[in-house]
Amino acid sequence: MSGQPSKIDQFLEAVEIRVEAFGVCEIGRHYSLRCEPFKPVIVHFVLSGQGFMECRHGRFPLKPGTAVVVPKMLAKKLSGTGPVERISDANADCTLQDELLTFRACDGEPDLVLGCAELSSSVGGDLPLFDQAKRPIIEHSDDPLMKALFTTMFEELRNPRLGTRAFVSALMKQVLIVLLRSQPNKDSSILLMTGARLAGVVAAILDRPQDNHTVDSLAAIAGMSRSRFSHHFTLAYDVSPKAFVQTARLASAARMLKGSDLPVKSIAASVGYVSRSHFSRAFQAKFGVHPSAFRVQAPAEPY
Repeated sequence: MSGQPSKIDQFLEAVEIRVEAFGVCEIGRHYSLRCEPFKPVIVHFVLSGQGFMECRHGRFPLKPGTAVVVPKMLAKKLSGTGPVERISDANADCTLQDELLTFRACDGEPDLVLGCAELSSSVGGDLPLFDQAKRPIIEHSDDPLMKALFTTMFEELRNPRLGTRAFVSALMKQVLIVLLRSQPNKDSSILLMTGARLAGVVAAILDRPQDNHTVDSLAAIAGMSRSRFSHHFTLAYDVSPKAFVQTARLASAARMLKGSDLPVKSIAASVGYVSRSHFSRAFQAKFGVHPSAFRVQAPAEPY
């Protein structure tokens, strides 16, 4: 492929996914594993077998190639295919096996095996990707690559070594791309909740945060009416388009403060702030420190 990257490619380049912790769930045919609400976003992916996930939003079938993004603080149960005869508690039935956290609700061979990862994700380094989800995001792909990615991820985490976390995080991003490729329906949950449907808008903001982005100009990029665009954008990111633009500008400024010796006034102008004082107030409200102090105190890794 040659030429300029597509808007969806620009969007995906800006997506950052980090796997903070990992485990595996093994569920027997007549068992159910009860999971209390977790503070972080959790993603489950089916490694083998079949079963169900139940929560207050319904009962959802699971099979190889299925990935489930579980919102923050959502209780759930994971079950095998048979009538449930025994319910196990995830907090009680958790062990460390071969360096891997294992939640086991079965006797003998499991009916359903899932990989489980604590997920941290963002767009442009500072804009949460899945944190605003209120319902589970459940998608399936029959692409053979999906199974290969899940299997590679699982084997890597069974035998952790140098760079395992970075390697698994990169694999998880590839899972997201495969899921996006497999969705013919433009209103699918994965497209909507990742904001990929609005990829052109996100790419324009991240590429030129200094431009005079308005709701009208961004709606025009999306090819939507102002009201429809605002609704879909806020649903995808849990912030208004105006707030998204400001966050993108400040995140870009933070990267420049740490990665260059440009004066604060020049950085403010380069991200769209005419007034240095206005920029400094907005930056301090976002990061808790004045831009000059941030430059000294910020960690080495980019924001």
